Amino acid sequence: MGLAPVRDRHALLLDRSRMRKLRQAQSLMRHRDVFPYLELKGLIDSRRPADRIRFRSLFERYYGLNYAHRDQAFKDMFFEVLHLARKPKHADVILELRRCSGRMEFSFTSKLVSMRVESEPIIDRHVLCFFQKKLPPTGSDAEERVKRYTDLLRYVKMSYILWARGGDVGIILHRLRRLDSRLSLCHDVRLLDFLVLKVGQENLDGEFGGQ
Repeated sequence: MGLAPVRDRHALLLDRSRMRKLRQAQSLMRHRDVFPYLELKGLIDSRRPADRIRFRSLFERYYGLNYAHRDQAFKDMFFEVLHLARKPKHADVILELRRCSGRMEFSFTSKLVSMRVESEPIIDRHVLCFFQKKLPPTGSDAEERVKRYTDLLRYVKMSYILWARGGDVGIILHRLRRLDSRLSLCHDVRLLDFLVLKVGQENLDGEFGGQ
């Protein structure tokens, strides 16, 4: 992919504990874990009303938007931004969604952007646990919170890119791609998103080794 060199200080070194958990996650992955995302990819640019309805319903279930107690106005704005923005920027989306919900929508912003830009990672509770990180605290300056959030995204992304270059993770990703031929077209960042999410869903995280 012609990726620039990644310095270790910009990424989390993958220790034995985390590597073991990624292997476990891959062994537990099934087609049903990735099929919703692949269907969303196929529907996202369709203008057919039935496809838009299906996309919205599937996205809300798959990414937990229907469990997040956001009102209809927020959801309408969310999907309007998602369909209109071809290459959305995290900072722009955060500010746009904040106008509607009154909060910094860090997790949903990452899910929106990653749906459009596959090389961008998702940030949710499972990712935060895996990386032993926290979202920027409330009460601090809004601009500083956005900066710390984008720094965190960059850290996760660079970690995934660095890991994917290693032979051990490469084998894991190769096995994962066997679930569906369409996964061969997915960015390594998205595949590692799947695995880290699976670690959390299966309660494999536990206590991690040193960073």
